[in-house]
Amino acid sequence: MNDFENHSLAHPDNLYIVGAWLSYERALQGYSLRGLARGSNVAASLISAIENQKTKANLETLKYLYEALHHPFITDEDYLKSVQENIQSLYYAVYDQNDAVIPHLYAGLKEHFTKLKYSPITVDLILIEAFMQIHYEDGPVSKAFEALIHHETFLSTPQKQRLYLNLGYLALKGGDVTGAIQAFEKVLVNHRESRAHAVALTMIAQLKLRDFDILGALERANEASKLHAYYSNLFRKVEVDFTLIQCHITLNQLQHAESILQNLSYVLVQSNARYWNELQAFKAYVAYRKGAFHESIQILHKIEERNLLQTILLAQSQVHTSKLDAAKSLYDALLNDPDLSPTQRTMIQILMLQFPGSDIKSVNVESLFDDPKQFEHLHVVQTLMDVLNEYAHTHQETEVLYRLQKLSLKLMKYE
Repeated sequence: MNDFENHSLAHPDNLYIVGAWLSYERALQGYSLRGLARGSNVAASLISAIENQKTKANLETLKYLYEALHHPFITDEDYLKSVQENIQSLYYAVYDQNDAVIPHLYAGLKEHFTKLKYSPITVDLILIEAFMQIHYEDGPVSKAFEALIHHETFLSTPQKQRLYLNLGYLALKGGDVTGAIQAFEKVLVNHRESRAHAVALTMIAQLKLRDFDILGALERANEASKLHAYYSNLFRKVEVDFTLIQCHITLNQLQHAESILQNLSYVLVQSNARYWNELQAFKAYVAYRKGAFHESIQILHKIEERNLLQTILLAQSQVHTSKLDAAKSLYDALLNDPDLSPTQRTMIQILMLQFPGSDIKSVNVESLFDDPKQFEHLHVVQTLMDVLNEYAHTHQETEVLYRLQKLSLKLMKYE
């Protein structure tokens, strides 16, 4: 008998799962228990026990059973090891968001999926396939992955981490942020520091920041940054360091933010336009918070294609340097953007209250107060509150002040 069962490439308990799926293949091909028993020379009672996960079949028995179903059960160690190494390389690439090599590695793996549908490494193939389906394909995850969720007991620790990482991303894709955090937390429960562990920490930090749990985000981001540095995951480390910067800025810990920005400036983030732009935006916002509005404007002008938040930051810097016409021109241009969401449009309308001739009666301010979590950055909320506060006092709008107090109370738990 092949000794692959004890090989590190295949967690022995995975054979319980392969055995459980035998019933699906048998029914698909129209075999009864006794019919498969006759064709494979394996007792029907043993087949039943294998299918119901009451016993773990050895590799030789599974080989007989699947061959009887006209499906080879491959146990060639060199071949399986080669495929497993390709799986590991693809994981490393997706964990580090190395988009340059991901398509090539995935294309090379796809040809093995059918061939190794039932093999000692089938679980690893299903997990990486699900990861790619969630991130790079529009369709649903495979039925095999859905079935795998019910067999968690038999997975190794790395496999459990990858399972819950997939479930976290799947929940996030469906808009279930709470479910996503719970799934990512389960990656951490499986105590094994790994790349998957680091990615889960990163996702939790980002989601907590989105929920304005700044201290929780800061804690997870610090842990993730150290792990990404250990595993040399450059892109992931840059990503989580941006989360750290945002936390420090929100907490007004500007020296900590500047320290991270300085370290990131030595990283080759300029080769990635998105990262370079975000780095400049953070530098501009630190300057803004320090009252260096001219410096903030100078930095932001270097970014050719500014996103909504960067444009707001530029406009507000211009407001503070008395360049009201330039600021109003930016906000007018934003309001003419057909792609603005209703929430974003209301945000810009509130910011327009800083300029003469604007009237709060035409702004649906109440819609923003329903759910403060909808804002991407807490500093936007703070800016909106400052604008509303100034407008309310200038125009003696007591109703606005009352609503502003309600918003402040909602935000207290986030600050």
